Amino acid sequence: MNNSPNHRLTFSPLILALLCCCTAMMLSSCSKKNSSLIIGKWQVQGQNAIVEFKSDGTVINNDGGGTQNGKYTFSDDTHMKFEITLPKRELPPGVTMPDSMTADCVVKINGDDLDMEVTPNTPGQAQAKTPKETVHMKRIK
Repeated sequence: MNNSPNHRLTFSPLILALLCCCTAMMLSSCSKKNSSLIIGKWQVQGQNAIVEFKSDGTVINNDGGGTQNGKYTFSDDTHMKFEITLPKRELPPGVTMPDSMTADCVVKINGDDLDMEVTPNTPGQAQAKTPKETVHMKRIK
C-alpha cells in the first residue's frame, strides 16, 4: 500500500454509482410517511372536536358531545380509508341510522398541520355525487 501524500484513492464508475444510490436510499428513508406522521392527537379547526390516531390503526373522535371509535388504514402514503362507529341514538319510529360511516380521505401533513379531503361513502349514491369536505386540524402537543 502506498502511503505517500501524492497517492490518490480512485473508484471505478460502478462503485461510485453504487455509493450514490445507497446514499440516496438512506436519505429518502429518513423522511417519515403520513401513516406514521398522523399518529397523535389533532384539534379540528373551528370545532371542539379532538381526533386521536393510534399506531394500531384505531381512531377516537371526541366532539364534546360524545366519543366515537373507529379504524383507519392507508392504501398508500396519501390515501386513507376511515370507518367510525356512530353512537346509538333514540330515533323516532320508522327512522333508521347506520351503525357506522366510512370515508375515503386524501391526507396531507405538513409539520403540525393536517388536511384531510374527506369523501363519505354513502350507500346508494354514485361516488361522483358525494360531496367532499376538507377538514383542517392542528397537532396537539
